[in-house]
Amino acid sequence: MLTTLDSAGHEIVPDVDVTERGRQRDEPAFLKPLSTRDFLPSLITILHSIPRCRHLLLAKKDLLLNYGQNPHWWSGSESIEVSRVMDLDHSYGRESMDILDAVHETQRLMAFLDKTTRAYGSASVLARLPAMKELYSSDDSYSGFLKLCEKASKVTQINKEQPSLFRSSTAATSKAQSDSVNMLKLGLNDILTRANSTLYDVLDRFLDLGATPGVWLETIAPVLVIQLPSKPIIYSGGTGSTHIDIPGTLYADRYHVENKETILNMYTELAEGRKVVDGIEAKLAQIEMFKSSASDNAVSAAALLDTTKAYFEIRKQEEEASVDPTNESGISTTQILEKLQTIYEHLNARVKGKYVVRGNR
Repeated sequence: MLTTLDSAGHEIVPDVDVTERGRQRDEPAFLKPLSTRDFLPSLITILHSIPRCRHLLLAKKDLLLNYGQNPHWWSGSESIEVSRVMDLDHSYGRESMDILDAVHETQRLMAFLDKTTRAYGSASVLARLPAMKELYSSDDSYSGFLKLCEKASKVTQINKEQPSLFRSSTAATSKAQSDSVNMLKLGLNDILTRANSTLYDVLDRFLDLGATPGVWLETIAPVLVIQLPSKPIIYSGGTGSTHIDIPGTLYADRYHVENKETILNMYTELAEGRKVVDGIEAKLAQIEMFKSSASDNAVSAAALLDTTKAYFEIRKQEEEASVDPTNESGISTTQILEKLQTIYEHLNARVKGKYVVRGNR
């Protein structure tokens, strides 16, 4: 991703050609990536598509009389400067005013995504605001934005009607106290057991549900924010990256402490089933692969039979052109080919039988 500097010295992502900036009919607008490759633009775009979040972030009870104008604001290169209105009935400090600035900038972004005729906008101005910089490290302003939504409830009406939209809490165990989080951040240390996994597999490993005591959710946020690693997750048994399937519906009650016993029983049954499947796959590997005593390298038994059959097919053609169509052992090549075909069909039948057993489970 190529970045450049604007007139104020801010690093930005350059815009596309003017002819490509128009919003297509029936297509949603979005916020372009930040130069830091942070997830903030993606998070705000997704939250805008959720009616409850959009209503929260519009904060209709805390409106400005004038939100100002700037022809370059949409690109993130310049902010909109407006006069701050002080409420003499309340003792707002500098921090509170900074939070209000962030709330109003978020309102601009919500309105922009609602009505713009442009294909995209930018969250760069929001990310540079003092209130945001105080709440996040250099590489995760998206988590700071969720904290901002909570802090805004102290100085605005933004969160009083929906006090825990993003916050979940874990149940206390013998090893840990209860905890409260506004996002489940799944780290790179979560090693999966197979290459193609689902979001459930990642969450199961992250919460360590198969262990005792594990981590169980006591309250589940109405909007559960989950961050997956931007880098590949390594799976056991392989060195490549894994594909993670995201279900259309996430049944989060699977992780609620009230369902602990039911889910633990389910995991016990799953573990037993996986042992059976692993045993079948081990036997299947023995049938499918051939390993010579002289080498540690395994080759496909089917491929080995195909090569052997091809060799004897050539021998058969050569012998049919000769006077004596037998080899030194007195067995005709045709007989050898028939035996190879019998072995080949028997091998295929066993392999297919194993796949059927595995599929039925």
